[in-house]
Amino acid sequence: MKKDEIIIIYKKVGKKPELKKIKNNIQEFEQILKGRITCIPYENIIIVCKENRKSLQPNIYISTKFLGVGESIRGDIIITARNDYDFKTLSKEQVVENFKFLQNASFHYNNTVNRLKHKDFVRSFNRELTINNKEKSSDNLQTPNDEVLNLIYAIQTIILDFINNKKN
Repeated sequence: MKKDEIIIIYKKVGKKPELKKIKNNIQEFEQILKGRITCIPYENIIIVCKENRKSLQPNIYISTKFLGVGESIRGDIIITARNDYDFKTLSKEQVVENFKFLQNASFHYNNTVNRLKHKDFVRSFNRELTINNKEKSSDNLQTPNDEVLNLIYAIQTIILDFINNKKN
């Protein structure tokens, strides 16, 4: 392996992670992730993802021990080993450890029936909210905020994925 190359784990949304050997420079990361990147230090790794990812599908869920809460990382990601000021190649142990981590932390989109159930639930929730708003104020109809619905959808997805993982 050349000195300017590193071994990383690349994970597309809804897909299994894969090992890649890439050039160790920002331009290569931005080319793979198709945009400006940001880095999230997490345990002994760095999760590299797109800077503007709010509109992308959730890929993995990470929890923080410090706050006891977590967040979903949206869009495709790259995992590298931590180094002080640069990205570092993953060791064999880190590869095995992080493949297991990604298997447990990933959102699974392979079951379209469950996704349809999520969408149906959001639609019925939206209808119920609209009906309640009509009853409260017939001449001042309020529509639900898309951000709130997206948040509810994300929470439902996390809960259903958790339940499905427990069954398996």
